[in-house]
Amino acid sequence: MENRKLMEIYLENQELVFSTWYEKTVSKEIGIEDGELTGAIPSLEDIINKFKKWCSDNVKILKKCICVDFNYPEKKKVIKNTVDLAMLLIPFIEKEIDFPYEVAAMIILLGCDKLCTEIEHSE
Repeated sequence: MENRKLMEIYLENQELVFSTWYEKTVSKEIGIEDGELTGAIPSLEDIINKFKKWCSDNVKILKKCICVDFNYPEKKKVIKNTVDLAMLLIPFIEKEIDFPYEVAAMIILLGCDKLCTEIEHSE
């Protein structure tokens, strides 16, 4: 599937992007490659909480990639299309983070504003 179309789908279907990220993350954690997870997928709320914890654990990398290198606050002012914004973010996170399409979509959905606010005020 074309990457832009995938991003459009992810941004339109929050449950799909979060469950995809969850499955890929858990598969990597337990060492399943190209396999399929068995068992129940947690609720969307539980997955979002897991992602938020992951963001907290990786906050330094995320702030550097998203707020400093990508300059999210400025890009958001200029780029009003969320698909374009997410697609432009991917090259800034893909070297540091697994599953960059899912992470970019989820970060856009949850908002980078809070992540980057502290940096703006500290300058």
